[in-house]
Amino acid sequence: MVDHTRRHMQADSTEVWRRLDPVLAIQEIQAAGFQLLDHSNLHYRPDDELRYEVGRKSVTGNTDRFTPLVRKALTSAPRFRCVVSKGAPDASWRSCHFSTQQAFHNAATQAVQAIFV
Repeated sequence: MVDHTRRHMQADSTEVWRRLDPVLAIQEIQAAGFQLLDHSNLHYRPDDELRYEVGRKSVTGNTDRFTPLVRKALTSAPRFRCVVSKGAPDASWRSCHFSTQQAFHNAATQAVQAIFV
């Protein structure tokens, strides 16, 4: 998630309506069941005054943005089952049925890491 930064508790106006208060955003994210793991300074712009509309030509591309790293908290231990598919061309091919989205995410992450790491 990446969004344009607004000052904490700054009132709405036509100049800042597309900016988000990071504190309030993180509170909403956590209330939705996500865990805040970390944040990144990748999009930090100390020269952004946080008071102009992000679409202004003088501001576009130079706005300060906050970038929290979040994950959905597990409600139960991830479980999955795999069965060998009969008649598959390769006997080692498996069809996996995941009971939680997190288990699928973990398996997909491991597969990607095996390719790129």
